[in-house]
Amino acid sequence: MKVAVFGGTGRTGALVVQELLNDGHEVTMLVRDVAKASAFGAHISRYVGISVAGLALPGDSKRFRDKIISWLLNRLGGELAKDKIAEYEAWNRSGFDWTLVRVPRLTDGPMGDVDVDAHVSGRRTTLSRASLARFVATAVGDDSYTRMAPFVSDR
Repeated sequence: MKVAVFGGTGRTGALVVQELLNDGHEVTMLVRDVAKASAFGAHISRYVGISVAGLALPGDSKRFRDKIISWLLNRLGGELAKDKIAEYEAWNRSGFDWTLVRVPRLTDGPMGDVDVDAHVSGRRTTLSRASLARFVATAVGDDSYTRMAPFVSDR
């Protein structure tokens, strides 16, 4: 599958690109610094993006601590909070197949098992970048969470 990656040279993005390449996908990246990667150009049929666990959506059943985090994000998050809400609303109105992965605090730990749920926040408040990269690479070809924003966290 041809996959376009935004932010593929960052700490998380580089891991996502590597996982996609390991799975045999053809990867194209949009980057700020052309010296770091290739040019962009692709027909989009599926979008998998990374959002924040603090994004509150209809049907959520968040743990108490996560309700507090969402409240803080929406009150103190400024443009980030507004952007994440607008991003979700735009994809939700679109006719595209999309998944927005809601993540807690990212760590540089090794890949491990993850908790995934479309509406219930995870037991842990961390997710390793390696685990996130594996989940995103898998979600590209898996329609289990199409048109959803699942919570993903370390198990």
